Amino acid sequence: MSITTKLVIAHLYNRFLKLNYVWIALILCSSSGVMAQEVDEDQVSIVKVWRDLNGDNKLYINVGATCNNYDSKRLFAKQGYSSILSLELVNEENKVTTIYGERLPDDQMLMFYDEGIWFAEHEDIQAVFIPVFYCRPFFGAEMPLTYIVLYNGKRYMYYFDFFCGSRVSDTCSLAYSKRELGKKVSNLPEPLAKVFTEYLWKVYTSREDLFPNHLIFREEKYAKTSTPFDLATAYNASYPYVLLDKVNGYLSERKYSLSSTYLDEFEYIYVRDELTVDVAGFYVQDKTIAQKASSYRTRVASDRDKLLEEAKFFTRRSQYQEAYLIYRVMLEEEAPSA
Repeated sequence: MSITTKLVIAHLYNRFLKLNYVWIALILCSSSGVMAQEVDEDQVSIVKVWRDLNGDNKLYINVGATCNNYDSKRLFAKQGYSSILSLELVNEENKVTTIYGERLPDDQMLMFYDEGIWFAEHEDIQAVFIPVFYCRPFFGAEMPLTYIVLYNGKRYMYYFDFFCGSRVSDTCSLAYSKRELGKKVSNLPEPLAKVFTEYLWKVYTSREDLFPNHLIFREEKYAKTSTPFDLATAYNASYPYVLLDKVNGYLSERKYSLSSTYLDEFEYIYVRDELTVDVAGFYVQDKTIAQKASSYRTRVASDRDKLLEEAKFFTRRSQYQEAYLIYRVMLEEEAPSA
């Protein structure tokens, strides 16, 4: 990634943090005494930048009240909130905006994962394929999937249905023949339509693919797509915020078992390699992570309260890597050994 791209993504990241400032302030004003304990809505904000024949591209996505599947403690509501996706793609040649909240009966909500977004190039211009999932895990034999595709100043919407076996482990397949599927996406340029249909056939083969969590996207089949030149991503979501905030609250009360429970879940979803936090593919490429952990370790006994305040500040700024390191070393130093 070039220095210019790093500066641009830093600027864009600060922009969407400012957009979310009011929401964060409301969380901080919670009367619970522990930040974010009362959050009912899981919100996601994403910024992506890359370069192609249209110049510098900037994609902004915000999804209010997602119901993402975290295999977790049911911290967020699964229905009843306004679940709207808004996006804007801007480059030197055109601008595309859209708002989506359809196909949501009975106050159901959207699931949305940055990891599910993928790209394909045609005539030196990147097409962006953005999948939208739905919150009800039990659709019977039929499960829906929506795609928003952006290419060269145009926005395409596609609605698909899959037939699945009755058991969770059963396979799923598109409810169309290959010819019928080809007709559904025939308004795309032919090379992109071909890539799209092949992806749909090969990737979405189980209920887990259609009612996913973050971990499903680590499977090899999701990695077989191209990456735009100088692609960079900034990401902000409620869920890592809430998990780390709960750790902070329980550590403040020296409730080590509860602290470990929530930090273990954070690690299960967001930690890659040793001590490296990866939130939706956005992680700190820093070879000094272990050294930082060691520096925090030396302060646990003498500077405990200040460390907790620093971690709270890092979480508020979506600097999950730093907050996580503080909590990990505090638990290692203070928690009674099993």
